[in-house]
Amino acid sequence: MEKITLIKKDIQEKSGKEWLGLQKQTEDRLDSLMWYLDHPKMQESPKLVEEIVELYYAAKNTNFIKMEGIIRKLDQLTIKFSKEGAVKKTKTAQSHAVRGEQVIYEKAIEEFIKKVDDFLNSTSGTSLPEKTKKSLITFLGYLNHPVLIKKTALFDEMKDKYDKTVELDFLSMQTFDDMLNMCDIKLGAITDEMKTFKSPEKRKKELDEAWGEFEAEKEKFQAKLNNLESEREAIKAEREKIETERSQINLDRENLLKEQEEFKVKNDNLKQNLQQYEVENENLKQDRARMETERENLKLTQENLQIKKENIDAKQEKLDRELEKLKIE
Repeated sequence: MEKITLIKKDIQEKSGKEWLGLQKQTEDRLDSLMWYLDHPKMQESPKLVEEIVELYYAAKNTNFIKMEGIIRKLDQLTIKFSKEGAVKKTKTAQSHAVRGEQVIYEKAIEEFIKKVDDFLNSTSGTSLPEKTKKSLITFLGYLNHPVLIKKTALFDEMKDKYDKTVELDFLSMQTFDDMLNMCDIKLGAITDEMKTFKSPEKRKKELDEAWGEFEAEKEKFQAKLNNLESEREAIKAEREKIETERSQINLDRENLLKEQEEFKVKNDNLKQNLQQYEVENENLKQDRARMETERENLKLTQENLQIKKENIDAKQEKLDRELEKLKIE
């Protein structure tokens, strides 16, 4: 029973990639399968449950593209449970009406349409005589009639007549065809919009077209994905380039800071050298001034000595003359 619960939850939530772009007909069939899984008689057939579980997951693995196994099983379930529960279902619906409870006929009609449609597309349905199939297709048209929702008693009668015809394996269609004539009188003519039945060939064609569209969309998506991947790689390469440039900028900045520090040291040294040079230059100026003073002093001394020498020479000449004079005397 746990497997049934998981399948029902899966169908109700319809989450996952396999549900993307699912055909309405396929969804309807899976909803019908869920309806049968809720059937009270299902618990009495564990083998049937295992078969359904196996068929469901096999179809899910193909993204519900290969539904042949489920379609065949729905045909079997339609025949099996419609025969066993037709009278019971009709009486239940009637008892609800008698008690004054509101029966949700819109949902009942929708589910019944799925049931008849699935049967017509089944192996059993396609093997029916053309006249019988035509009657069933007309029956589907009346089930789609907008007035039917207001004629609940007529719907119950239509359903009852269908179930009884199923019990007879569609071998006697007189009562069923009479019921169709009655529907024409009570509901009115069937329009093209009410004709929802499609042959297996047409359904296959639509499925192939839908699959082609899906493949085209998938290719577009893959192309977009490839473009995004290329852009991601380009962004990654650009990011790596920026990281490299940033690392180089950081390195250049570190080198610049180092050079600035070295320049500061050199500048400080030059300032110290300049100060020392200025001191030495001042000392040289002072030395030069001192030497100039000494030179002036030496010059004065030399002039004084020259004067003294001249005086001495004059005195010497005087002495020499006096000596000569004395000698002569």
